[in-house]
Amino acid sequence: MQIVSRNFPDVIGQGFVKTSNNRIDFSAFTTLEKEEFAIVNLKLYNLRYGHIILIAPQKDGSLRSLQINNTTDLTSETLKPYLEQLTQQPEVFSFFINEKNDLKRSFFL
Repeated sequence: MQIVSRNFPDVIGQGFVKTSNNRIDFSAFTTLEKEEFAIVNLKLYNLRYGHIILIAPQKDGSLRSLQINNTTDLTSETLKPYLEQLTQQPEVFSFFINEKNDLKRSFFL
C-alpha cells in the first residue's frame, strides 16, 4: 500500500489485498474540497457514506460489499478494537455469515 500527494492538498492512496483466489485492488482519494472517494476493483464508493468497506468474496467468484458509516476518528491504536466491536453488530455478522459467502476469503478494507 502507498499514499501519494503529487497534487497537494489532494491525496491518493492505493494498494491491494491478495487472497488465495482473488486480488482486490483499491485506490482512495481526497480533494481540496474534502470530497472523498474509493475505487475497489473498479467499483466507485463515495466515502461520504462511510469510510469502512467490507468485502465478502462469494463462492461463485464475485465480490459482495457493505459500506459502513463510522462516526469515530480511527487511529492505529483504536482501529483493531473498533473492528472487533464492529464484527459483533448484527448487520455485519449477517453480512459475513451467509451461505453464498466464501468465509475463508472475507476481509475488511
